[in-house]
Amino acid sequence: MTASEVSVAIGAENGRVQIVVTDNGHGFPFQGEYDHATLTALQLGPVMLKERVESLGGTLAIGSTPAGARLDIKLPSGRGV
Repeated sequence: MTASEVSVAIGAENGRVQIVVTDNGHGFPFQGEYDHATLTALQLGPVMLKERVESLGGTLAIGSTPAGARLDIKLPSGRGV
């Protein structure tokens, strides 16, 4: 199922920008909670997004269930964000 609802929240805390994107689609082909290191080690997640976040000095975490997905992007503030 394609997502019918998407939410984006942007905030700043402790010198970092946090972007959280959630949807009610079917999630990724993998299920569970994965931090940046695990996504990289297991070669999971959207490669281009992960590389872009890394290039900005940030991290990407993904939560994926059959009921939707959550992407949590953390970036240092002031680095082209």
